[in-house]
Amino acid sequence: MGRARKGVGDGIGDDAVFAHAIWALYVGHVTELSNADGDSPGWRPPNTLLSRCVREWGAYFGVATRTRNLGRWLRGGKSDLALLPALFVDIDDPDSALVHLAWFDLPPTSIVHSGRGYHAFWLLETPTTDFVSADQIIHGLAQHLGGDPALSVAQSMRLVGTLNTKPGRDNALCSLIRHFPERRYTLQDFACFRPAPVMHWYRPASTRHDPVPEASRQALIDAVTDAVMHHLDGRPRHNGFIAARCPLPHVHDRPGMHFSYSLETGWGFCFGKHGKINLREMCALLGVYNGNKVGYQNTLRL
Repeated sequence: MGRARKGVGDGIGDDAVFAHAIWALYVGHVTELSNADGDSPGWRPPNTLLSRCVREWGAYFGVATRTRNLGRWLRGGKSDLALLPALFVDIDDPDSALVHLAWFDLPPTSIVHSGRGYHAFWLLETPTTDFVSADQIIHGLAQHLGGDPALSVAQSMRLVGTLNTKPGRDNALCSLIRHFPERRYTLQDFACFRPAPVMHWYRPASTRHDPVPEASRQALIDAVTDAVMHHLDGRPRHNGFIAARCPLPHVHDRPGMHFSYSLETGWGFCFGKHGKINLREMCALLGVYNGNKVGYQNTLRL
């Protein structure tokens, strides 16, 4: 475990542990974004930048390497990324950050005190180019741990061993407080933090009456109506219809937003992509058979 010392110049040796961990899997560079002297620093390797902490530079590094030199002020976007060696979060609440991280099932490789809150990094066994999955996981980790939800794979983070030069930070030292280099992960280890896949159902609108025997039609309508009220949050209208959620998935839905149900016919009407849903289809979707409710299949809902 590496630990940062209190002095800026004296802390270079131990804080270099973090920089070498991040760049151990490939040759990387960091971008200097500001400094006390107003020089034009450009791009430097980690050791060079860390050695200049005594000059009171405020510095950030792109966690993912870039495909080209973007110059002093440009951090680049997702289209400029080459490889991502780690997942990460930025938790500004210093009172809860270490508690959340201590109880987390996937302990981070490194924890950095930024001068205000904490940054946590999970080093990957192999740097990834799957930036879409990594971005989803970073957002999922932020939501789970109370971190900054705006972070992305293209994020620049404050560099260990440099000063936090933001107003009100009193030039606090950005220091490494935990480092376990043996902790390496894969994206699959964090699969539970990715959003569930959205199911898209496409079906032609019903154009003919459903072949339901008249003798059992009313019993089926009554059972479907009850299911619409209880499972689809139905709300009766004065026009003989019920405003409800659609029994087929939508990214965003609420009662009446996409769907209306006829009390007279037992048909549903989706104003979105699903069109008319006849009585037999409504029975199948809501688990109604022979007038008995078997149970609405929640897997169809988002």
